[in-house]
Amino acid sequence: MAIRRRGKAGTWHHYKRVPKRYESFDARGIVLTSLHTTDQAEAREKAARMERLMLSRWEAMRAGHDDDAHRYHDALREIAEARGMVYLPAAELRKRPVTETLERIEAGAGDPQALEATLGAAEAPVLRMSDLFTRYEALTEDRHTGKSADQLRRWRAPRLKAVRNFTELAGNLPLRDVGKPHVHRLRSWWWERVKAGTVSAGSANKDFSYLSAMFSTVAKMDGLHLDNPFRDIALQEKEAEKFPFSTAWIRERILAAGALAELNSEAADILLVMVNTGCRPSEVCDLLPEHIHLDANIPHFEIRPDGRELKTSYSRRDVPLVGVSLEALRRHPEGFPRYRGKPSNWSAMANKFLRGHGLLETEKHSAYSLRHAFSDRLIAAGCEDRVRKELMGHRPEGVVYGNGAALDLRADWCARVAVG
Repeated sequence: MAIRRRGKAGTWHHYKRVPKRYESFDARGIVLTSLHTTDQAEAREKAARMERLMLSRWEAMRAGHDDDAHRYHDALREIAEARGMVYLPAAELRKRPVTETLERIEAGAGDPQALEATLGAAEAPVLRMSDLFTRYEALTEDRHTGKSADQLRRWRAPRLKAVRNFTELAGNLPLRDVGKPHVHRLRSWWWERVKAGTVSAGSANKDFSYLSAMFSTVAKMDGLHLDNPFRDIALQEKEAEKFPFSTAWIRERILAAGALAELNSEAADILLVMVNTGCRPSEVCDLLPEHIHLDANIPHFEIRPDGRELKTSYSRRDVPLVGVSLEALRRHPEGFPRYRGKPSNWSAMANKFLRGHGLLETEKHSAYSLRHAFSDRLIAAGCEDRVRKELMGHRPEGVVYGNGAALDLRADWCARVAVG
């Protein structure tokens, strides 16, 4: 946002270059608008409102051209609100006194987009289930702007799948028509698969959870006043079992000479970094060079939300390096560019390798079992629960005071339970 003085009176003006995505609708290049004030603070406040209004106008123009009903409706609503009016579709406005219509015509005079907004040119679009995710993503953009490309892909995929499962079973219904009979049809479909043993109850409940969150958010933020039919339909599920590697298995099989020789060096060393840190695969794959400190008094790396979103705020931490984990990262002081932003690729390939080379302790084990094993070794060694959770990137129990365990104390515990 730029403001500049112009003229003898020193009146402030707002300058805005037309963004490239709107150039086909607005060929002015740079838009200059008087703010009718000589006070800089007032000018900045007016310019901020002016910028929001301009963007809404451009969005209305682009959405009308693209035939995007939801975006067009939202843009007009924002323009109306910027003019100090509640957006009313034309059909609603016709029920109001003529004097209100005249006021709205006057408020939008001289600006085609403003007139469309004040007179309610766009009816609220009928939202169908096939549009649910797209609408949800647009309304919650602020919640996932920090995700990496891979995280965004993995965030989108299961939600799109949940919507697809519903529409294939119950049809592409308008949100307002979705009721419990349609939801129970989906629940019954999932239950039959769970009974057959082809999927877990947890998989079904994830679908229900995604649908419920999307439906509730869209209905609330769009003011649809709809009851959420996806609430309270979860299937009973058993507590998920964890399968940590035994210490002997890690030492005698995974760390045996030549056991990982056929695995590429980056993939093998990501695995080894996990052994004595208990980190999630994504936390190791996505390490950036500036977060690796091998020459520090206590070698360690930092887990930070740079270019990616952390699982929780407690995932942000400094992780000491000892034993084979330190040796592995010394071989890759710049991190693991081959798998940066692609932790799912690493997990698929690493698990395939471990399975194919007899390095999984049971069929239910996976590379992630190294994380569970690290946690179990800390418990067995008597590590205080808060310190263990800080090392694991978990939320401590109860009220949390202070900054937690210092790096040297964390390093001491990592050394005590190190394997190799």
